[in-house]
Amino acid sequence: MPLSPKEYSPEFRSVSERYANLSREDRWHFRQKAFEKKLDISHLPIVVINRSKQHSYLSHAQERLWFLWNLNPDDAGYNIAGAVRLTGNLDVSALRRA
Repeated sequence: MPLSPKEYSPEFRSVSERYANLSREDRWHFRQKAFEKKLDISHLPIVVINRSKQHSYLSHAQERLWFLWNLNPDDAGYNIAGAVRLTGNLDVSALRRA
């Protein structure tokens, strides 16, 4: 069970905050080093990443959708409507963990 934000030590929070302020490349190198050293960084607290100084690039699929939308913004071709009917008992605890 993950810790609540109040349960993290200042050291863990400090590591997360420093990570959040790294460039995209430096965050990648940090994750690679942690992986090489077999460190599990998934339990570090989540902090806001300051993206104001960085450019976020679109994936090829996002670029394609942006391009097609700019050609015809009123086209609903990529909006897929549908519904799914589920049957059986709902495992509420599993849903909360998801």
